[in-house]
Amino acid sequence: MTLTMFTLNAFYGLALAMNMFIIASGLNLIFGVLRVINFAHGMFYMFGAYIVFTVAKTWGAPFFVGVLASAAGLAIIAFVVERLLLRHLYDKEHLMQLLFTFALVLLMSDAAKMIWGTDQYSVGYPPGLGGALNLGFVVLPQYQLFLCAVGPVIAIAMWLLVDRTRWGRIVRAATQDREMLAALGVNVPMVYAAVFTIGSALAGVGGALAAPRVALVPGMDAPSSTSASSSSSSAGSGICGAASWARSPSASSCSSARSGRRTGRTCCPTC
Repeated sequence: MTLTMFTLNAFYGLALAMNMFIIASGLNLIFGVLRVINFAHGMFYMFGAYIVFTVAKTWGAPFFVGVLASAAGLAIIAFVVERLLLRHLYDKEHLMQLLFTFALVLLMSDAAKMIWGTDQYSVGYPPGLGGALNLGFVVLPQYQLFLCAVGPVIAIAMWLLVDRTRWGRIVRAATQDREMLAALGVNVPMVYAAVFTIGSALAGVGGALAAPRVALVPGMDAPSSTSASSSSSSAGSGICGAASWARSPSASSCSSARSGRRTGRTCCPTC
């Protein structure tokens, strides 16, 4: 393996790991505090990708406005789910929680098909991040570099929030003894709701940031300007539907769309 190929593999692996970290940090926060196995977390990821597509491509808003809309949309959905349904299952066995969150997977999957259909959708790179950085021996896409930078920023922000704030101390206390915390006058149900909302919002952000991601290997032909899957503003764009990944966050069924040349990675909501 040449130095160029090793660097590319390591770089793309790091970019993917940073994206997965953003999603997993929300899942870890929810399980660590609520002790709920949130099987629907992957669906929140998928909805985040769909929302950024709707905001950025359909409504024409800037990409990062779509990312914020994904976080806000998933936060609202999560708050409603937690307040109306999930809070009644905290004292139940894990099997009941697992069945409930699996039911959410089925409901949200059908809802996504009703709203967005079963077609494949693409999201272009945000302005200023569609180019590449030439290091001489390898060319690295700017958007993947951006993902590598966002992961540590979110990690530091989460550490500061949990370890250096009063709210973080309350959250950590809730994981140890919720009855004592309630006796001290803390509104524990709202703490749980806030944790579930923040964790789900992180899944939405992860899905939104994953939407444009695509592995373009230097040296391969660039997508044609007349290709139906690319344009000057969205060449090499990723696909934001991934219901199959959402059902099993550990494995994605993304496949590369090729027609004589590489045009990008595609994920079908029904695959």
